[in-house]
Amino acid sequence: MAKKTTTKKATKKTTSKKAATRANMRAAQPRIKADQENARLAEQRAKSPDGMTASERAMASSAKPAKNATPKKKASGGKAKAKTKMSGLDAVAKVLGETGEPMNCKAMVDSAIAKGYWKTGGKTPAATIYAAITREITTKGKDARFKKAGRGQFVLAK
Repeated sequence: MAKKTTTKKATKKTTSKKAATRANMRAAQPRIKADQENARLAEQRAKSPDGMTASERAMASSAKPAKNATPKKKASGGKAKAKTKMSGLDAVAKVLGETGEPMNCKAMVDSAIAKGYWKTGGKTPAATIYAAITREITTKGKDARFKKAGRGQFVLAK
């Protein structure tokens, strides 16, 4: 009985070796095909006078010409824009400067939108402003425009 189990184990080992070899060959197959395709394309490019394959030539001839990188300037008539867009942080800083007391982000955003300083289409503008204020405090340190007055409350740094 012991010999039969040993024979089965030996058979399983050889079978697993064969399977592993087959798997390795399957994995190598796509690389071989890609190498053959690259060699074929390189040969076509070497034979053509312009150094392109037929498909590359067709794509190049059907491509649209690139638009100018510099847009044309419109005549403004010498007048500068009266209204410029204000960022969310600038709008909140202006609101805090007007009130002069600590405010939470929801109140600051509502006030900035109501006064027309800032427009947003975001779903959570208060969270966006909170993140921007805390990021400014962290990155600029003492030079930041804002200062934390309490939990969720901010004031302008003086």
